[in-house]
Amino acid sequence: MFKYFFSLSCCFILLFPLHAQQELGTHFMRDIWQSGLTNPALVTDKKIEVALPGFYVNAAASGIKFGELVQTDANGVNQIQVSDVLASLEEDNAIQANLEIETIRFAIRLKELQLSFHHGIRLNSSFNYPRGLAEFIFLGNGGFVGQTLELGPDIQLTAYNEFAFGAARKFGKLGLGLRLKYLTGIGNASTQRRKVDLTTDEDIYQLTLDTDLLLNTSSYFKINELTSFDFDLGVNNFSGADIFTKNSGFALDLGLTYQLSDKLLLAASVKDLGKINWKENVTNYQSEKMFTYDGVILDSVFQNSNVPLEGTLDSLKEVIAFTETSENYSTTLPLKTYWSLSYQVNKRWTLGALAHTSTVNGNTDFAFAFSGRAQVSKVLSVGASYAIRNQRYDNLGLNFALHLGPVSIFAMTDNILSAVQPENSQSFNLRTGLNLAF
Repeated sequence: MFKYFFSLSCCFILLFPLHAQQELGTHFMRDIWQSGLTNPALVTDKKIEVALPGFYVNAAASGIKFGELVQTDANGVNQIQVSDVLASLEEDNAIQANLEIETIRFAIRLKELQLSFHHGIRLNSSFNYPRGLAEFIFLGNGGFVGQTLELGPDIQLTAYNEFAFGAARKFGKLGLGLRLKYLTGIGNASTQRRKVDLTTDEDIYQLTLDTDLLLNTSSYFKINELTSFDFDLGVNNFSGADIFTKNSGFALDLGLTYQLSDKLLLAASVKDLGKINWKENVTNYQSEKMFTYDGVILDSVFQNSNVPLEGTLDSLKEVIAFTETSENYSTTLPLKTYWSLSYQVNKRWTLGALAHTSTVNGNTDFAFAFSGRAQVSKVLSVGASYAIRNQRYDNLGLNFALHLGPVSIFAMTDNILSAVQPENSQSFNLRTGLNLAF
């Protein structure tokens, strides 16, 4: 069962080598308040705004496409193209997915000053893994005799509540925005150290496993043993106790705008500058050992091994037997920046350009986007964007906002092709919601 589950999990991991969260199209939708999520200095002209529940989901892939990863043979059987998978990987690879649920938002405008409050639930997850882990999964250690494979992953999984108080004001051509966030942590699992090196001796095939691993967890994530994980985080288990927890922290969003001319607007912002301190149900799992196992060649987990995998894991559990402690720790939020120029061509058309960075656990990804939006009528605005992200040049986005009296309905995606041709896609995101404005 472990062999089957491990294989299936690794297929999923390698299928989506994801990079950092990069929300681009929302920034240009200036007729809805959600554009202010990217820059607190961006405000609409409405006096009162109420946002009802909405959500945002993001996933962006680099490397091989699903259509290239899995191919059908002459017998109609789907097969993983191992050589293509390994050729697409770098020395260190990343997986990341993000989910944001906006529950409520209220804002009021007092002449040049806008005050706001909102609550949201955030889930940020990333998984960094070395090339050696994929090679060991698909090929075993037989092809790496006399070499050392780096297997240690970096796990960063955080779920938290965000209570945000914002203020934005214009001073002539200059606009400034500040958003102070109080954070309460729902659950976390994060590696502080990740060393797991496997060396196969070239003479007698001894396996030497060298570990320096520290995994911190809080609330929902528990490890029973090497082959048994307990991860229980979902809507069914979410309760009022998960809103206000002993895990707390603060974060800041800072933004500015400057009207360079009647038609040209400069905007810049930094988002999620802060951290969460984890104190509730904390467990630290640590392994710092070196272990040598009698000479053996392990096959890929996708093949039938001559050495029972269960017996090998029993031995590995002895060396990776975690020492458990309960010391509080902290984690930082994924840090984002937005730099943009918007040009108001006329009353109907607006053009824009954006540079965006997203930093997760010291790894920074860059994205660049170009946008065109049209005010089709008093009730409808539509837009399109083109983005360069994750070394991909085929990101075409679409968005719209429909204003029916005080009700606004909107949707945005940075890659519409992922909905049309998912097998050839490497990125996906979607934001949608419902607003009331007066």
